[in-house]
Amino acid sequence: MLRNFALTTLALLAFLLAAPWLGATEWGQLALSLLWVLVMASVVALARPRRWERLEALVAGAAITAVQLIDMGVGHPVAQTVQLLGALWLLVLALRVLLRYLWNADEVGGDEILAAVSLMLLLALLWGALYDGLARYDPEAFAGLSPPSSEAAFFQDERSSDLLYFSLVTLTTLGYGDITPVHPLARNLATLEALCGQLYVAILVARLVTLHLSHRDAQRRAERSARGDG
Repeated sequence: MLRNFALTTLALLAFLLAAPWLGATEWGQLALSLLWVLVMASVVALARPRRWERLEALVAGAAITAVQLIDMGVGHPVAQTVQLLGALWLLVLALRVLLRYLWNADEVGGDEILAAVSLMLLLALLWGALYDGLARYDPEAFAGLSPPSSEAAFFQDERSSDLLYFSLVTLTTLGYGDITPVHPLARNLATLEALCGQLYVAILVARLVTLHLSHRDAQRRAERSARGDG
């Protein structure tokens, strides 16, 4: 039975697709921030978190929303830093809870498959946030990016969308080459993300497939036993 991970996956996809368009206006930026907090909160709530993890998600989400409301598109450096750190905090928390949920799964169904999809999208967002922070520190860290916007916050301008696109391309090891890391730290992050994408398939997806096959074989043996087929 689905535990609404379908809605979480759709919300994540909506955020990824809407970010370049909604980030053009102040109210659109606020809508993105609210959507971001709701998506992260839904991941934490659905993946059986511990009590303190619920409180952690509430505090981080409230901080992001409050700073966005106070800043309202001004682009103050302190507000941008708080929003970026809050987004990273929520991302790491959601990834941790979701990974534990998948790793402790006893069987694989529709929920687990959608949770795995959500986890991969969250990984892309995490690296995109790291790239975004590095690009704000050093605008020349990546070649081929759109011009920066000093007023935009996390994933709310064209450059941030470029970096999210670069993150997705790197995670899946496509590597089109239209955006390239120049700064040594950017190259290191890109290398780690590519490795993470490969290990995600080799370890987590392989485990889920093995778990599904084992559960199916156990069911078949039980059915044969019940029929008396030995």
